[in-house]
Amino acid sequence: MLKQITMIKSSELILNPDGSVYHLNLKPENIAHDIIFVGDQDRVAKITSRFDSIEFCTQKREFKTQTGIYKGKRLTVISTGIGPDNIDIVMNELDALVNIDLETRETKINLTVQFHNVIVFNIKSKLLCFAKLHKEV
Repeated sequence: MLKQITMIKSSELILNPDGSVYHLNLKPENIAHDIIFVGDQDRVAKITSRFDSIEFCTQKREFKTQTGIYKGKRLTVISTGIGPDNIDIVMNELDALVNIDLETRETKINLTVQFHNVIVFNIKSKLLCFAKLHKEV
């Protein structure tokens, strides 16, 4: 079965002048295959303080991202802020980062499966979600 390539309108995917997705300020090369989501932006640094190295940091409003290496594995930590609306923004922009060519605004032929592996932990009433985003279908 042949997959159809779709052109995404600029009104449906807003990019910053540097080509990064609007809210997260990220480009595809800025994220790891494994991502840890936290609510509060201050928790990002608490987690990445245990990393061996940090290669990328950015923040726009409540969306803070750091990517680095922990015990030889590349990981990204992203804060979602408060509420389902913000989580929706994060998931949609991450989906765009892995499934759309941001230069041409065309969907990629080999799409990834969102949330192939999601593990949610309830630790002291705090939600931590781990997702693998890059499994090809």
